[in-house]
Amino acid sequence: MRISELCNLRIADIDSKSKRIKIIQGKGSKDRYTLLPDHLVARLREFYILESRPKGIFIYK
Repeated sequence: MRISELCNLRIADIDSKSKRIKIIQGKGSKDRYTLLPDHLVARLREFYILESRPKGIFIYK
């Protein structure tokens, strides 16, 4: 996977059930899929859970 492809990656591009990543507009402006190793599926799920939590302190009146 190229750096530019990684920078453009969105959560919607990751299919953890079939263990693959959709790369949109890769080299030659072509879409393609690449395989996602098993150990990364678990790590990405952990990351998603941590990042989807609300951040900051909310004060309500």
